[in-house]
Amino acid sequence: MLTRGTDIRRTGLAMCVLAGCGVVTGAAAAVYRWVDDAGRVHFSDTPPASHTEVLEFAPGTAAQAARRQQLLAEESAAAARDEACAAARTQLAQYQSAGRLVERDPDGNERELNADERASLVETAQARVDADCEVSR
Repeated sequence: MLTRGTDIRRTGLAMCVLAGCGVVTGAAAAVYRWVDDAGRVHFSDTPPASHTEVLEFAPGTAAQAARRQQLLAEESAAAARDEACAAARTQLAQYQSAGRLVERDPDGNERELNADERASLVETAQARVDADCEVSR
């Protein structure tokens, strides 16, 4: 035997479930953008007859989107630092292992670097490794 209170609870539960479904589908709705003949920009959830651009938005708040963008920027910066570090280490290793170091003038003439010039290059390359490969990053 059902009572009036049971019917109300069931109806309320059904309404909550349906409302929840509406929220989920509403979050994935497309947004249409178009510019009218007067140059005004319009946004709508229904497409106009022509000149439509569909914009897709990631779910979440603006703060979450900003945080995702910040994390991507940090990952990109870390990759660039890693690349610079690897290049600096490679250059240092080449200077240290080369049998002789040579520089060319604009005419293509070669001149072997003396011991002091070589030491200066190695020192400069080591300083670049120290700067580009900081452990504290």
